[in-house]
Amino acid sequence: MTKAAKGRRFLREESKDGIVNKKQKDHTYRGVLQEIKLQSIENSRGAPICQYVFVIRQKWRLNIFIFKGVLEHDLRQFFSPGDRVTHYKGFPIPVKRGSIGPLTVCMDCGQLVKSSAHSCPYCGCVIHLEG
Repeated sequence: MTKAAKGRRFLREESKDGIVNKKQKDHTYRGVLQEIKLQSIENSRGAPICQYVFVIRQKWRLNIFIFKGVLEHDLRQFFSPGDRVTHYKGFPIPVKRGSIGPLTVCMDCGQLVKSSAHSCPYCGCVIHLEG
């Protein structure tokens, strides 16, 4: 396999709460949220789960990340198209940059947590704040 072919491989990572499915190499970068879609799908047992599709524009390309999981709230109320975000390698949910409100979204499990918290009470992930 050539170097170019290795660079074009599809990357798929699974975690206990969601699936990160990407068509590009995963890396940490800043961009602008172009679109966020919500779809209701069924898991293997037939239970309904949410699937969020994040489309993030970097300077020269569009990156698509998919989060699947059960959430108590709608992430479309927290994110809106045009928001400046930072995507961290290995996580499906970006972190909003700019003004910090009283709540933020955990980038691992997708739950709303207080901005003053240092770690997520649901999954234990470190909370990243971009000011």
